[in-house]
Amino acid sequence: MPPSQASERILQKPYSFSMQECGWREPRRALSTKRPGGPDKHKDRVGWNNHFERSIALCYDNYDFISPMEEDSRSQSWKAYDITFYNQENARLTKEIINSESHTISIALECMVYGNFKEEFKKMDIEKKKNLILEGLYRGCCLAPCENSRDLCPEMTVEGLIGDGEYNFPNLLKKLIDHDPTNHAGNLYLFEHPYIEHELRHTEAAPAELKAFLYMKILLRTYVIVAVLFETLQAHLGNAPTPITPLRPMGNTKEQKKTTQKLKEQQKKSNFHTDRSQTKEEFAQMVASCYTCYRIQERKTLKRCSKCNLVWYCSSACQATDWPQHKKTCGKKSFDPKMFAPMPANHSAQFIGCPDVVPGFVRTPALKRQIWYLSKPDSQERDYHFNVAPTRTRSLIVHPPRQITFLVARRRAMASGSVTAVHKMYTILRSQNHELYGITLDQIRGQFELEYGLKITPDTLRSADEWAPPTAQELEEEEDYLQQRHASARADYYRRR
Repeated sequence: MPPSQASERILQKPYSFSMQECGWREPRRALSTKRPGGPDKHKDRVGWNNHFERSIALCYDNYDFISPMEEDSRSQSWKAYDITFYNQENARLTKEIINSESHTISIALECMVYGNFKEEFKKMDIEKKKNLILEGLYRGCCLAPCENSRDLCPEMTVEGLIGDGEYNFPNLLKKLIDHDPTNHAGNLYLFEHPYIEHELRHTEAAPAELKAFLYMKILLRTYVIVAVLFETLQAHLGNAPTPITPLRPMGNTKEQKKTTQKLKEQQKKSNFHTDRSQTKEEFAQMVASCYTCYRIQERKTLKRCSKCNLVWYCSSACQATDWPQHKKTCGKKSFDPKMFAPMPANHSAQFIGCPDVVPGFVRTPALKRQIWYLSKPDSQERDYHFNVAPTRTRSLIVHPPRQITFLVARRRAMASGSVTAVHKMYTILRSQNHELYGITLDQIRGQFELEYGLKITPDTLRSADEWAPPTAQELEEEEDYLQQRHASARADYYRRR
């Protein structure tokens, strides 16, 4: 195809293209080279996306694996900050990504494991797919700290995400789910790609600052991918995007600069969300919020860590809460990715009285998630959790005198998947005024069906084996477990006061 015809087709194609179709090829940019500014994504999403996909095509079409290592390149941008700054930035990004991945996995489990999203996406009209992915790319890049990190995401193209390749949208979701199928591991997952591994490689003898700098690029790349996956799912479910306030510089006139500065000052004092991909506004948000609870306050009310001077807290309580994690990076002059790993959860993944699994029974991911919910310190006095949204549950307490019977049925069901025990739990909750907790009967039935892999219908209820009343030993053990959970809840309450 002649270059003129190829260029004309690219201008007409709204989503993605290969620059080789133009009949020319530019040298791949160095990692430190700034990509020239493109269209404003808030005003021209298609043009903005084309701008990024052009950059990605230039970098990764016919990738040859011959680019020099950053430590051998002329660009020394990694020397802009010292190792303590990079370590703290990496710790902050790790913390935020883990939280974002947890929310994404919750929605992905509902759509991919318990729903049929993969088949729905496959059958979706091609234009609808493109629009969905473009919406997710836009929303995700608004939430990610640095939209330019999309240049390091060869997976983040419309054609790639809607295609049938290894890095299409459902397969990227599956990678996250496979990493944490029950969504309570709390470990960081880094998306891998051979091109990026080659681009961001370094020798063991590389300076600590360079290692930390390259690791930060990997984190920022993962942040973009996770944000896009999350927002694409949100768009698919019909959930409205987080309201975004663009804060790009509005021009160079005195009045325009004054308006821009006014918006930035408003952002520092309020909780409205800005376009985090614009780094100046991201920095303003970062320095004006507590590192532990993320509550945005006046800068003068925050207290800074006196050792590293890099993190801020709203109170001594928040600083004490974060110290076990922060001390691993505070003022550290060396680099080790292990230091960014979160502290182990201070509670077991099983609640007090959780039964052992009977040989032959395999707990579903949904049931494992239920057990994890019940193991949390603030759930010790709750009898069951029900999902009312992908990232939110409502819990309930069964009223006496049926509470002990319900707990015995719960124990039997979680140990062996007993259909009779599941039906007994459902019957007890059906007779209780569950709507006081904001939970419908359909939600209860659907939850049990997901967790135990069965169907609850009038016919199955009638045909189920007769319920065997609790034995004296079961009653005594459940009473004892109940008292232990009450004691644990009281201890946790006084510990937090």
